[in-house]
Amino acid sequence: MRSPRTPSRRRSPIPSTSTRRKSTRSRRGACSTGWSGTRSRPSSGRRCGAGSRQGGCSRWRCGWWWSARRRSPSSFRSKPEIKNEASAQAIVADALKLPFKVTTVEKGERRRPAPPPFRTSTLQQEAAKQLGYSAAVTMRLAQQLYEGIEIGAEGPVGLITYMRTDSIRVADSAVAQARDFIAREFDKRYLPATPNVHKTGKGQSRVQDAHEAIRPTDVLRRPDDLKQHLDAKQFKLYQLIWRRFVASQMNPAVFETTKVDFDLGRYVFRATGSRVLFDGYHKLYHEAHEPEEGKTLEDLPPIPPLVEGDVVTVKQITPNQHFTEPPPRFSEASLVKELERLGIGRPSTYAAIISTLKNRW
Repeated sequence: MRSPRTPSRRRSPIPSTSTRRKSTRSRRGACSTGWSGTRSRPSSGRRCGAGSRQGGCSRWRCGWWWSARRRSPSSFRSKPEIKNEASAQAIVADALKLPFKVTTVEKGERRRPAPPPFRTSTLQQEAAKQLGYSAAVTMRLAQQLYEGIEIGAEGPVGLITYMRTDSIRVADSAVAQARDFIAREFDKRYLPATPNVHKTGKGQSRVQDAHEAIRPTDVLRRPDDLKQHLDAKQFKLYQLIWRRFVASQMNPAVFETTKVDFDLGRYVFRATGSRVLFDGYHKLYHEAHEPEEGKTLEDLPPIPPLVEGDVVTVKQITPNQHFTEPPPRFSEASLVKELERLGIGRPSTYAAIISTLKNRW
C-alpha cells in the first residue's frame, strides 16, 4: 500500500519581473537619458539598436531631459526613437517650432546634515580630494600633529587626537567646547538645539571603537593662530580636521529644489535646479567630490521664478551623443573607500596597502 504523498509546490517557470528585467539588461546595453549637466539614469523601456555584447550602447539625446510618457491607459504616446544624429536633429527642429509653455512646477526642500568628524579612511579620502595628499603623506602629517608641534613657550603640543581610528565617537567635553565656540562665533541659527549625534553608517559592522574620532585636542587653537608654527602641509591638514569637527556640530544646509516640465504634446522637456536657502555647516566646511561621484545639489543652477502657464524663450537645444562608459579607474580616495567597503585591511594599514600597490605596479 502506497503512502500518500505530500503535494509539492510547483515552481513557476516564468521568472519574476525584477529577474526578467535584470537578465534583459545584462544581455543588452541599456540606454541612458538625462538633462544635460545632470547624472543620467538608465531608461527602463528603451533599448539601443547599436548596443551589443561586444560593443557599447550609444544614443542621441537632446540637451534638456525629455520623455514621452503614458498619461493614462486610454491615451498612449509612443516614445521618440533616437537612433542616429539625423533623428536627433529632426526632433530638435520639431521641438523648436512649438511654444515652450510651463505645464507643471514642483518645488521641494532638501536638507543636507553636517558630516561626522573624520575617521582614518574619511580623512585620507578628503585629504586626497581637497589637498591632493596621498594616504601615506596624510598619515605622516597626522602623526606629526598627534605627537606634538613646538608652540612657542608652551613647548611640544599634540594638536589632534589619535589618527588611526574607525570610530566617529566624540567625547562629551569636546562636543560642549565645539558648541560653545559656534554659539560665540556664529549666528544662533547655526547652532542646533541639541548636540548632533552621528551614527555609524551601514557596512561598518567591523568598527572596534577603540579610539574616538579624529579631532583637534582644543577647538580654541584656531588654524590661523597656529600657522606660524606649522609648515604649509601641516597647516592645511590641521585646518581640514579643525573645520570638519566644528562643522559636525552645526545645523544642516537647506536647499530649495525646483522641477519645471514643458509638455509639448509628443515631448516633455524638464528643467531641474536648486538654490541655497540656508548655508548651515557650509558656512565653515564643504565636502569635495570627484567627477565620477555625480552631481550634487550645489552643482545644479538656480531656475528663475516660473509659474504654470508661463512661456519661455528657448535659445538652443543641443543634441549630444553618449556612450556607455566603463567604470573609472581608482583614485587614492576611491580606493580607500573601496578597501573599507570590502573589509580589506584596517585603518592602520590602508596607506601601507596603497604604497605596496604603487611600488609593485
